[in-house]
Amino acid sequence: MHKLAPKYLDNYANEIAYREDTRRWSNGHIFLDIVTKCARALVSRDWCGYWQGNHRLGEALAL
Repeated sequence: MHKLAPKYLDNYANEIAYREDTRRWSNGHIFLDIVTKCARALVSRDWCGYWQGNHRLGEALAL
């Protein structure tokens, strides 16, 4: 990653932690884990419409 925006730092940290926790899993197991989590998750207010210009206004670290 380059140009890490501070307002998305928590998302980057979660991604790195997930990759570290699952680094010894097979690709198939990781895929099934991610698909299962995506199917159970609700729509994210932070990422819904991101490509259409719906971006966070500030950092979300102090919630």
